[in-house]
Amino acid sequence: MQRGSFPRKSREAQKQKQHHGSYPWRCVALGVLLLSAGAGSLSAEETPEKAALPPPLQVVVIDPGHGGKDGGMLVAKNRLEKDVVLAAALALKEELGRQANLQLYLTRTRDIAVTILERTTMANRQETDIFISLHLTTQTQTGGQVRIYINQTRELERPAGLQFSKMQASAYITPWYLAQNGQQGLSEQLAAVLLKSWREPDAVSGESELYQAPLVTPLSVLTGVRAPAVLVELPLPAGQALDDRRFEETIRIMSRRLARGLVQFLTHR
Repeated sequence: MQRGSFPRKSREAQKQKQHHGSYPWRCVALGVLLLSAGAGSLSAEETPEKAALPPPLQVVVIDPGHGGKDGGMLVAKNRLEKDVVLAAALALKEELGRQANLQLYLTRTRDIAVTILERTTMANRQETDIFISLHLTTQTQTGGQVRIYINQTRELERPAGLQFSKMQASAYITPWYLAQNGQQGLSEQLAAVLLKSWREPDAVSGESELYQAPLVTPLSVLTGVRAPAVLVELPLPAGQALDDRRFEETIRIMSRRLARGLVQFLTHR
């Protein structure tokens, strides 16, 4: 036997040992390759469905009019307009809050003064899909009907002292006070939907209001809003006091009617 060599039997035993010792690892490697090869060939039934993306949030900015030293009118003998519209705005937010895909903002949540510019700026900063400003009218003025206003459009005027070539005119920036011009059609649609929703029989009261066309007038609180925008005057009795129970019921009915119209507009827009 030569030095450094192994007997034939010893060599064969070593080969068998090496062969059997590596066998489990070869099986693991083979399994990984098979899984990798088959991963892309799952049938349609075996492929898990992709998770559906949630619908994008739609933004609604609710603007309770007046506030602070500006109390608005005295209604129902014992309530100021600023307090009534704030209660209506909070109730409307609660009604709309039942919709999972809505993001809701109020221009004020307590009795503070808010300028018109601040109200408009909030709406534009939040990139709102709807802006609704709440005010009051008395039943003696409207016969118990709601009034809904849209902003009267203004002609585009070129600021004095500025010269524009034909090329530059195509890049002209619309002034703030004309922002609502581009939303006129959608604002009219929103007002029409709200009026229709308002006149539908209410589940609580069973009453239906008469139809009234949207009113058009210059409204500074709507002028600069870059979204469909309306001003709503809610009817409230002027000649009689409302106790808390009746007041809360009236606010709930009105907010429910408004919420129904807003959701219909956003759904079918």
